[in-house]
Amino acid sequence: MTSNPGFGGNGDKEAPASTGGGYCVTSGNFASRHLAYDYAPGFGIQANDHCLSRGFDEDDLEGVMAGAKVQPSVIKEILAQPDYESFSQMLQAGPGTAIPEWINGEFNQYTAPNDPLYYLHLVQLDRLWWIWQHEDAFGRYHEYSGLRRHDFDFPATLEDVLSVGTVLAPDVTVTDAIWGQEGVNCFTYY
Repeated sequence: MTSNPGFGGNGDKEAPASTGGGYCVTSGNFASRHLAYDYAPGFGIQANDHCLSRGFDEDDLEGVMAGAKVQPSVIKEILAQPDYESFSQMLQAGPGTAIPEWINGEFNQYTAPNDPLYYLHLVQLDRLWWIWQHEDAFGRYHEYSGLRRHDFDFPATLEDVLSVGTVLAPDVTVTDAIWGQEGVNCFTYY
């Protein structure tokens, strides 16, 4: 740990280039953090020792454009969606992608969990999902629709399997994980 609290800032352009179009983070508690795995386009996640990488959007260093996609009025509109598919699409088009695309580096690829900021982002998206579900808990108890993946035409079902690799956790179905207080989950937000 350093005497500089927090998650660190942008990648330092004076530091070596790292991954995902970013540079090594050299400030904060995660400065010079070395990571074991990296994403290689076309090959997937592979062993590769590298530093934590960030590369804030050069055209929006202060986060104004990214912030426009997460402001309260946008969140209110997302939460007002009547069905899962429209809720999910708006969430992904707004905060879901705005933050990773603004931070870049590690955060904007499959190794996003390498960046501690990823977990703050993910829990906020999950909290919004929880709020949306609980605005009509009975009607949205198993509300789930759309495509299984954005690049396939297969409809999503509650029996789809969620897998993070059985080494990390067992596979579960959407039904097992869709509600925060049941199945493999046990959490709530206030």
